[in-house]
This record gives sequence, C-alpha cells and structure tokens, in this order.
Amino acid sequence: MWGTNRHVAGFDGSGDTIKAVRVRCGRGRRPLLVDFALRDLSGPGSDSGLFRESGWGFRRGGASCSYPGRDIHIRQLDLPLQDDFELMASLPFEVRRHVPVSESADRVVAHQVLRRERERRRMSVLVVVAPSAEIESVRDRYLRAGVQPKRIEPAPLAAVNQVIHSSLAPDDGCWGVLDVGDTGSWLALCRKGGPLHVRSIHIGGASFTQELVLRCRLTRKEADRVKRAEVALGKIRPEWRSRTATLPTLLKNTIQGLASEVSLQLNGYRKKNGPVRALFLAGGGALVHGLDGVLGEKLGMTVRLADPFSAFDLPSTWTARKRDLLADLAPRFLVAVGLTRWWEH
Repeated sequence: MWGTNRHVAGFDGSGDTIKAVRVRCGRGRRPLLVDFALRDLSGPGSDSGLFRESGWGFRRGGASCSYPGRDIHIRQLDLPLQDDFELMASLPFEVRRHVPVSESADRVVAHQVLRRERERRRMSVLVVVAPSAEIESVRDRYLRAGVQPKRIEPAPLAAVNQVIHSSLAPDDGCWGVLDVGDTGSWLALCRKGGPLHVRSIHIGGASFTQELVLRCRLTRKEADRVKRAEVALGKIRPEWRSRTATLPTLLKNTIQGLASEVSLQLNGYRKKNGPVRALFLAGGGALVHGLDGVLGEKLGMTVRLADPFSAFDLPSTWTARKRDLLADLAPRFLVAVGLTRWWEH
C-alpha cells in the first residue's frame, strides 16, 4: 500500500519541467519502478495538474522534492570521529571554516554522514549549505500543488547520489555529472565518497534552441522538436535536405561554449584530484542528438548518457511503447530517481 516505507516518490521540479517517479523497494530484491511522469511547467497550473491526475496520493505519503541548487555549496569534510550529538554541535564551526559564505547570509545547513572509520578515528561528512529563501519558495510551490514534501534536496546532490548507489560510477578515480537544463546547467565533479565540486554553467537547452532559430529560421517550437530529434530538420525546412550539416554542426557555437565551460572546471579539478574517468550527461539537454559524442571528442574523455533506471526492474504489464518512452527520456529523470533514496529502504 502507498504510504508504507516500501514505497517512495521523487519529484524533480528544478527546471521548466517536473519529473516524478514512484518506486517500490524491498529487502533482498531490486527496486521496482512503479510509474513515472513528466509535465511541462510553462503553462499555468500545470504542476498541480500532474499531481491531481496521477492519483498517486502524495498528500498521504509525502515525497522527496528537489530545488535547483544553483547557489549552493557542497563540501566533503574529513572530521574526527564523533557521535551524532557531538557532530551537530561542531558542524556550525566546521561550516564556517570550510564553506565560503557570509556569516550574515540566511542559509540552511544539511549534512549526510558518508562513513565512519573507527580504526582511524575519523569520519567523512557531506555538508550542503543553501539559501533559506530558495528552499522556502520551493516548499510553498509544492504545497500549493498538493504535495507535502518530506525532504527537499538540491538537485546536484540527488543526481550524484544516484550515480554512486546505482554502480554507474567507476570503481576508482574521479567522475562527474553534467545536467543540461533549459535555462542553464550544473556540473558536479566527484570521487568515491561524495560530490566535491559543484558549479553552475549559464549555457542550457534554451541556448541550443536559440541557435537553431537563428541558423535555420525555425520557430521556437520547431527548434525544440528538432533539437530533441522528434522531427527531422528537412521535414520542416525542405531546402535543408540537400545539405550535409548534421545537428551538432548546426549547434557548434553552443556546444563549443558548453565544452569550454566544462573544460575549465575539469582542468581545475584535475590538478588536485587526478584524472576524471567519465562524465554522465543528464537533463533535457542530454537528449540533443549527438551531444554526448561531440562533447566526448572535445573534452577528450568518456561522455555517456545517464540511465538512472539501470538498477530497477520494470513492471511486466508495461507495453513496449511505454518501455521505449522511458528509455528515450531516462537522462531527464536522474535527479527524480536519486531523490527516492531507494538504496536506504
């Protein structure tokens, strides 16, 4: 039954769409993806419409929700071994030492104990510092839409946790997650144990759309469909059928800008933490046809589309069409799946 600790839901509303997943967990078995949903938030009341139409009973069970997290600080701290009470008392002091935020800023501090090493008498703690106003704004929005958040988590943290616990990450070395949203992107560079470096990037899916509008004289709606490979450019603009330009070629300026921003962050991170083994591509921008391959070439590293559902079983009653739809949209759900924290149940 919905509401037991065997059923969890995650809502990622950190962009212009909201992504929702419902998962059933059980000891000794793989988690089951019960259902998923995606809704465009550009229209009035579209978020509440998704919740009411789904019939998932969010008010009763609550849900874990995301916020964009573009102005957050995430640090992994190595601290002396201590119990939970001692940690709560010492954490404000450690945050002031390690996180570059003004003491006058109104911030919320959250933490997650990654591991305790009793032989070394040390522990590793992940600390997240975020603006209070942003979190309260997101909470109010979910409440108005009919959802009672039981936890609100920054999108980068949820995504990185999902990669870690689904065994997608390399066993050794560093790796990263690049989430290409509509209005902007964020990059999280990590090593085993948790995220170490999170930065916002101003280039997002809207930049790809704008370049197609200018180059090919498309409407924004047409450009969005071409960008996601929902329709061939030659069908909308027949005069382009005889040309050899591929989508990455048409988007070369935006892709180059994105690659340059990512490369800058990678180079700074590598100096202290070693080579980055792989980069997982997520978000709506990950669906831009050929983006993963072109970024891989420009960055000189493995870039692959994130599949957050690789650790899940799917209902046997699902049609082939629904399974194909999930496969096509999978990179967009990385944050939503990570919010469920299915590995804790």
